[in-house]
Amino acid sequence: MSRVITYPSVVDQSPNTIVVIDATVEEIENIVLFCQSSSKDYDIYLYRNDIDDLQWLNSVASNADYILINQTSGVIINNTSQISQFGSDQQLNTPLAYFQQVDIL
Repeated sequence: MSRVITYPSVVDQSPNTIVVIDATVEEIENIVLFCQSSSKDYDIYLYRNDIDDLQWLNSVASNADYILINQTSGVIINNTSQISQFGSDQQLNTPLAYFQQVDIL
């Protein structure tokens, strides 16, 4: 079963941990709907720039398998090896596009 984790919660590390930064409500709802029908389980940490707790973000991001960040976000992540931006002029238009790609692998 997939889990959506919000600040300030932290759960035990599990496979398929994804951090999503500055997604819209609609984008989050689409991810949740997708995960309900997925055969894979995900832990999805949600972060918004207005939370302003980079210590928490860096903590969860350091254990994440992948990080998705809105191209308009003011958040800067140092862990760039497993990160993609999403937005209208990015390869991933929405964070859901990432889940659709990895779910079939």
